[in-house]
Amino acid sequence: MKTHILVKVKFFKNALKLTIISALTVGVIYFVALPITLAALMPDDIRLSNEEVGQHQSISPNKFVKTDYDREIGVDDNNRTWIDLKLFGLIKIKRVMVDVLPFDSVYAGGMPIGFSAKTDGVVVLRDGKGYKRGDVITNLDSATITSVKDLERHLGAKRLGIWVKDDVNGVGTLTYINPENNNFAALGHKVVDFETGASVNVRSGDIYSCNVLSVEKSDTKTVGSYQSTLAKSRGSQGSILSSNTHGVFGCLNDDGLVFKTCKKNCYPVASRYSVKPGKAKILTALNGKDIREYDIEIIKARYQKTEADKGIILRITDKELLATAGGIIHGMSGSPIIQNGHIVGALTHVIQGDVTRGFGIYIDFVMP
Repeated sequence: MKTHILVKVKFFKNALKLTIISALTVGVIYFVALPITLAALMPDDIRLSNEEVGQHQSISPNKFVKTDYDREIGVDDNNRTWIDLKLFGLIKIKRVMVDVLPFDSVYAGGMPIGFSAKTDGVVVLRDGKGYKRGDVITNLDSATITSVKDLERHLGAKRLGIWVKDDVNGVGTLTYINPENNNFAALGHKVVDFETGASVNVRSGDIYSCNVLSVEKSDTKTVGSYQSTLAKSRGSQGSILSSNTHGVFGCLNDDGLVFKTCKKNCYPVASRYSVKPGKAKILTALNGKDIREYDIEIIKARYQKTEADKGIILRITDKELLATAGGIIHGMSGSPIIQNGHIVGALTHVIQGDVTRGFGIYIDFVMP
């Protein structure tokens, strides 16, 4: 009997020791290893607004990692400052450089705009000679191809036997205008040629206001769209200078309808570190003329180490917008997202199968 009790006591001692070791291991991982790893994986440099720097905006990836702004270090001549990430606010893990955003506030967009632009490369219009409809040719036999003329000049007497084009027309929504120089950003994603479905970059072109004839509502099976025409009779509203995966960029004329309409809505800028799940607004003009605020809910603000789209997951909650458009429609891409009185992003995509939900891109990703 005595031996049995000793064995039992020894078993409980070993079990208690194992429990304590396991708890300590879990504690070290949860309170130390995980926070240190997440902080170490933070980018070496980030972008914040002047307001966020002044308010010591937290960039912490974990609740046990504190954001420490060195009060002795201000913004330098290159518009930069530095933040230390510290475990429990005591142990320095990493220093992050902050590149202050180039402007503090912008004229928010929301106006649907049409564009007529030249593509960077040529778009194949139908299958043939090893190419498929929607292919974009930017190089041929090591030669750079930017236009149909480039292709013809390079081929000489040869012919590929395919139909190509180097222009694209489309509709999107203006995101913001820089008040200092009238430079704008629109769309929030790469330009898509609706004739072929090709994703293209554009190198030049013109911006026009849109005549919105009607709105084709979205439903569970299809994504709706603006039924519109380019209002070329009003003249060019500005010029396209470039594009990339985050949208179309250029400069607006200050005497144009688009600029005059958007100039009425000025908002301070906030980076992705200020975006939180909860209530927000989207700015858009369903009739092509009157920019309105519509209620949305930000479901999730994804952490993104590098520039990418789909960081914001949102849901349309506004009854009027749902009644008029059914949710998100083609042409709304680029509509500004407003939270806590700041412009924080732009709508980019609709979620197929649930047109009330979509994605957005953080506004600091679409700024120069």
